[in-house]
Amino acid sequence: MFRQLHENNVQFKQMKKQQSVFKLLGKLARIIVGIVQRGEAFSPEKAAPICIHAA
Repeated sequence: MFRQLHENNVQFKQMKKQQSVFKLLGKLARIIVGIVQRGEAFSPEKAAPICIHAA
C-alpha cells in the first residue's frame, strides 16, 4: 500500500523521494493514532481506499 503511494508521489506528483517518505510517515502516524484511540486492530481492507484515491 505505502509502496504504491510512494511510487505515485515520486512519478506523478514529481515529489523528491525523501519528501514522499516523510509525507507517508505522517500518514502512517495518523493511522496508528486512530487505531490506538479507537482500540481497533489494523485492517488492510479499511486502508485500501487510500490507494484508490492516490491513483
